Amino acid sequence: MSSTSASTQLPPQSKESPESGNLSQLILPLKPSFRPGDFERVMQTLNARDEAARRDTAFWKAQYEAMEKKHGEAELEKLIAQDEVTKLKRERDLLQNQVARAESDRRLQIERMEEDQNSRMARFKEDQKAGREREKGLDERYARLWEDFNKMETEKAKLGCKVSALEFEREKAEREAEESGRRFEELNRRVSRLEEDAALLMSAGPEVEERREERSNVTAAADELVVDGKEGGSGGGDGSSEEILTELPVKESGLSCGDKAEAVVPGRGGSGPGSVEAGTGSMVVIEIDDSDDEMPTRKRGLSNDDSEDVKPTKKRHSKLLVELMDEPDGLDSSDTGDSSGSSDIDVNSEIARICRKAAEKKTWAFKADMMSALEREPELCMNAVCALYRKQLCKVESVSGSSLGMNLGFSQFDAPRGTSLGKYLTDGDPQGKLKRSVSELQKFDPNGLGDCKNLALRNSDRLFEIYKKKQDAFFLPS
Repeated sequence: MSSTSASTQLPPQSKESPESGNLSQLILPLKPSFRPGDFERVMQTLNARDEAARRDTAFWKAQYEAMEKKHGEAELEKLIAQDEVTKLKRERDLLQNQVARAESDRRLQIERMEEDQNSRMARFKEDQKAGREREKGLDERYARLWEDFNKMETEKAKLGCKVSALEFEREKAEREAEESGRRFEELNRRVSRLEEDAALLMSAGPEVEERREERSNVTAAADELVVDGKEGGSGGGDGSSEEILTELPVKESGLSCGDKAEAVVPGRGGSGPGSVEAGTGSMVVIEIDDSDDEMPTRKRGLSNDDSEDVKPTKKRHSKLLVELMDEPDGLDSSDTGDSSGSSDIDVNSEIARICRKAAEKKTWAFKADMMSALEREPELCMNAVCALYRKQLCKVESVSGSSLGMNLGFSQFDAPRGTSLGKYLTDGDPQGKLKRSVSELQKFDPNGLGDCKNLALRNSDRLFEIYKKKQDAFFLPS
C-alpha cells in the first residue's frame, strides 16, 4: 500500500536550487535581444520549467528505487510461492490417490447396496401385490357392506315415515276418542233433561195423549248413519232417502219443553238397512259404536215404548235411549252429518293436508317432512351437519357427565367424517352459522355434498329431536 501511494503522489515542491543561477547566466547574454519586460518573463518561465524538470527527475528516481525494492520483494515472494506450490502439488497427488481409493470403495459399496436394494424391492413388490389383492377384497367387502348399510338406512327412513303416519293416526284416533267422549257427555246431559220432560209429559193429562195420537203418523225414525272411511257412510238400500223435518207443537199448561220439536221422518224407499218402522212412541234410540275401528258408527231409530232401554254390549258397543222431544242447544241432524262426514276423511289425504299446512308455515310436523326437505335442499343438509357438529362439541366439552345421556351429535361411525366437514363448513367457528356455499364445498371436496346428505339422513332422529326442542337456532326450515 505504501509503495502504491508513493508511486501516485505528486513530486514535492522545493525551493529554487542553486543550479538555477547557471540557467540565468546562460541566457543573460541574450538580454539585449529582448525588451526588458519580455526578458524578465522569459527568465521566470525558464526557471519555472527548470525547477519542475528537476522535481520530476527526483520523483521518478525515488519511484525507480521503490520499484527496484518491490521487485526484489516480489522475487522473494515468488520463490516462497513456488515452494508452496510444490508442496501443494505433492499434497494434491496424495489426495488424488486417496480419492481414487475412496471412489473405488464407494463404487463397490454402491454395487452392494444396489444388489441389496433390488432384492428388497423384489420382496416389496411381492408384498405390494399381495396387499393390493387384500385391498381389492376389502374394497369389495366394504362396497357390499356400504350397499347393505344404505339399504338399511333407506328401510329405516321408510319405517320412520310409516311410524310418523302411524303416530298421526294414533293422535287422530285419540282426538276422535276425546270427541266421542265429549259427545257422550253431551248426550248424557240431554238424556237427563229429556227424561225429566218425559216424566212431566206422562203426568200432564189426556190432552197430551190426544195430541200424541194425532201426531203419531208424523213421527219418524232416523236413518242409520254408518261412518266408515271405506264405505263412505252409505245410508239406506238405494241411498235416496230424504229427511223431512216436521214441527211438533207441544202445548201444555204448566209445561215448558219448547214451542216445537223436530222429528226426522224417513222418505220413500226406506227399505234398506238404515230404515226402521215408524212407531207411536216419541223415544229415539241412538247407537254409539265404540268398536276398535277408528270411524265410529251411530244409529238412530224409533222405540215403540217410552221406557228407558239400554241394550247389551257387543264388542264395546254401547246404546243409549234418548227422547228427542226438544233440542234447545241447536244440535240437529246436519251437525251429526258434518261430524260423520269429517270422520270419512282418508288418512293419507289428512296427512297431505297437514303437510301442506306445515309447508305453508315453514315447519316440520313430522320427521318425514324434514327428511323430504333434506332430500331436496343441499344447503339444508350442510346446516344439519353444522348442527350435529355443534352438538358433538357440546358432548365432548361436557364436564358434568351429561354426555352419558342421549347423544344428539354424530353417531360413532359418522363422527370422524362429520367432524371434518363441520370444521370446514363453520370455518373454525362452531357457534356461528354456515360459512360455506354449495359451490365452495364441491370445489373443496367433490364428495362432500353427498356425504352431508348421507350424514343428515342417517342422523335424522337426532336432527328431528334437535328441531323439536329448538336446541339449534340455525337448523330451521328454509
